[in-house]
Amino acid sequence: MTETPNDRIGAYRLVRRLGSGGMGEVFLAWDGRLERTVAAKRMRQDRERSGARRERFRREARAAARLNHPNVVQIFDLVETGDEAGDWIVMEYVQGRSLAELLKERMKEGGPLPPGAAVDLARQVAEGLAAAHAQGLVHRDLKAENVMVTPAGQAKILDFGLARPLESGSGETLTDDGAVLGTWRSMAPEQAAGDSADARSDLFSLGVLLYEMLAGRSPFVGKTPLETLRNVTAAPPAPLGGLRPDLPADLLSLVDSLLEKDPGRRPVDAARVAADLRALGARPELSLPSGWAVAKAAPSQDSGESSTVIGGPIGMRGSFLDSGRSWDRLRKPAWIATLVVALAVLGLAGALWTRRAKAAGKPLRVAFLSPVSQGSGGEALDFAAFGVLTSVRRSLASLQKVTIVDPAQFKEVRGGVPEIARAVSADEALATLVEGRHGESRIVLRRIRGRDGAVLATEEVLGSLAPRDALALARSVSRAVRRVYDERGVRKDMPELEVSASGYIDFLRLRQRTEAGRNAWAPELDHLDRIISSSPRFIDAYLQSATLAINLYDDAKDPAYLERARSSLRRARLMAPEMPSVVAAEIRLAIKEGDWTGAEQLLAELERLSPGEGVVPFLRSSLASQRGRLEEASSWMRVAVERQPTWRNLVSLSELEARTGHLPAARQHLAVALRLVPGNTWVLAKMGELELAYGDLSRAEAIYRGLVKSGPQRSDLTNLGLVHFLLGRYAEAADDDRRALAIDPGHLTATLDLADAELALGHRKEAAELQRRVLASLEAKEHGASLLPIERTFRAQCLAYLGESRKGVDVALAALQDSPEDADVVYQTSLVLSLAGERASALSLARKAVALGYQPRWFAVPAFDSLRSDPAFRELMESRPAPRP
Repeated sequence: MTETPNDRIGAYRLVRRLGSGGMGEVFLAWDGRLERTVAAKRMRQDRERSGARRERFRREARAAARLNHPNVVQIFDLVETGDEAGDWIVMEYVQGRSLAELLKERMKEGGPLPPGAAVDLARQVAEGLAAAHAQGLVHRDLKAENVMVTPAGQAKILDFGLARPLESGSGETLTDDGAVLGTWRSMAPEQAAGDSADARSDLFSLGVLLYEMLAGRSPFVGKTPLETLRNVTAAPPAPLGGLRPDLPADLLSLVDSLLEKDPGRRPVDAARVAADLRALGARPELSLPSGWAVAKAAPSQDSGESSTVIGGPIGMRGSFLDSGRSWDRLRKPAWIATLVVALAVLGLAGALWTRRAKAAGKPLRVAFLSPVSQGSGGEALDFAAFGVLTSVRRSLASLQKVTIVDPAQFKEVRGGVPEIARAVSADEALATLVEGRHGESRIVLRRIRGRDGAVLATEEVLGSLAPRDALALARSVSRAVRRVYDERGVRKDMPELEVSASGYIDFLRLRQRTEAGRNAWAPELDHLDRIISSSPRFIDAYLQSATLAINLYDDAKDPAYLERARSSLRRARLMAPEMPSVVAAEIRLAIKEGDWTGAEQLLAELERLSPGEGVVPFLRSSLASQRGRLEEASSWMRVAVERQPTWRNLVSLSELEARTGHLPAARQHLAVALRLVPGNTWVLAKMGELELAYGDLSRAEAIYRGLVKSGPQRSDLTNLGLVHFLLGRYAEAADDDRRALAIDPGHLTATLDLADAELALGHRKEAAELQRRVLASLEAKEHGASLLPIERTFRAQCLAYLGESRKGVDVALAALQDSPEDADVVYQTSLVLSLAGERASALSLARKAVALGYQPRWFAVPAFDSLRSDPAFRELMESRPAPRP
């Protein structure tokens, strides 16, 4: 019996009702003229009450009928009865089932579709979309219920050109269930927001479809239609990589790009998506599983044809055939099967052992992907994620012949792991997911092959989000990393995390503060001393202490900081004689102490321990810079940035470029650094320094005022004082310098700057006292380490002001000889010669300083008064130096 008001619609005899959906009812029908089975869909009558809407339906049906593609259900006819039976679409009858039913059945059997099957079906759907879009047809309601799958695994899209967005007044509201809920879960955000749909909207729906096939669940569906709508428009989906860590990274990346909320960030068109899916399907790990097919359903009693669903769900039988089942069908005796399996396992184990032993001897470059965190937990989740990041980095660094490629190197690389690997010459990648929920954490590590994105190994760690459990979590993550790279041994004498739980929490929080660049570093040394006191075998604390001490020496020029670094590194070297990070810190210390021979020997040791790492050219750049070889230093720093374009390396390169006159490049690299770490006060301060030395003084003043307002630092106040001094606002400059010295009493540069301000104000006695303090500080430092060339020019300047001009000139010229291309040294020597009355030589060096990038404004200070009457000097002051390209 049929369930229709009439047994015939035009020339078609209705056989039985197949199902219903949001658009109407579907019937099996017989075309007596051409003697073929067809499907007839009666359109919902409430949609036809409007004449305009009915005409639009006819127009779109005619357009869809012109579409002929193997992955789109063909429309044969449009029947308008003119009575209560309504309008009908007659279309191709497809044997098989809807993808929605197929997914439902698969999940009952224990899991989503095989990845190869999902990629193949998505590729077919994308090809059907591409053909339709080429003719100007947009589906607007693509979902699993609207895709048929034949027994041979062919996908066919239903209802092209017939589906509509849910329009105001259509009768389908957010309180409806069933079909409307299904539509909302697959609808693009712009459709849900009431905007018009286009081809990119179909791509979003394709992304939902692919996600459902791979994950076995919808990325957006909620408990109610309203919750689903909110998820579609505002909430990110649960990362597919966390649900299916076995999937290749570029497949995950494709799904993410399809599910972008902004249509402009989705792939350019369906043809491009189809090509990407075709390439993915060509990989061995994403090929169709053996026996891939959809089993045929039982014959229909009504027609003798196989059952089918078009436009609505009905019960179906059959499933994807798993490749493992073919072994069972062979029905071999059990002992034969056991023997064959055992021999196969032994052979495979031997081959794997040989391959792994060979691989372990090769250097391995691993791109450490930025960890992804998701779920709930707030600050606790952020803290846990930072701890995981620290532990993974430490664990990777502990492995033999493994070089870490920092995420900053490939931040701008588009695409998945293969594209990243090509961009940074990485062999592999390590992806990390940190998930928080109800106070618990779940960490998933995936080792991914670079050339094709294949997942080589996966490890999962469960733990607590509570900060008190950070150490336990770090140790679990470390073990997981070593299991993932189990063919790689641990570096010789690499110490474990020997630290108390409370000490580790303090250490992580300290690292967070220092990496953010928003705190004073000197107090952190005291914090590290307390951590070391409670955990004397915690090598990470010694390294952090040495690093901070060296950085503080750069800032304050206090030899006590060098001694502090030396003490920390001696103890670290005893615990880990061949740990590369210890050797790298020793090189930095040797450079600061002026021990060139020792630095070269340590560099050779580091290259042996860590061949190809970016830290080696960085340290070679530092050595060349300290020896006054600035062009050589810039060359090495560019190599370091090419290998590891971190924000710190970019800042270092910009400083060298500024000092050698390459100003546009310096500004560009600082801007890139700030994009990597928005709001980082250290990068902002470096921007201020660049403007102070070579750029816009008003911009420099604004930068430093902002920094001082957010939290006054000695260096920011000192530089603000320089800005005011150059602007001729000497009283403000003196006030800035006094505030700087209140924060850091005895600071060399602040003391010298205050002396200059006092002199400009006519306070000669106060200035002379300050200059004698500078000389005493430099003499004290010289007992423990060699003075840098710039420090020797500071001594020369004080000597010249205090009446020892001849001696001051000799000291300055000696510094200039050691560092003839250092713009700061050239400028300071010119200043000393001007104070000594050596006008011709001072003018010559002033020209060179300008050529190296010094702005003429730096010569407007009182120290150059002896040159004011010289026409050549006045001409130089009016010039605009052109920075080197």
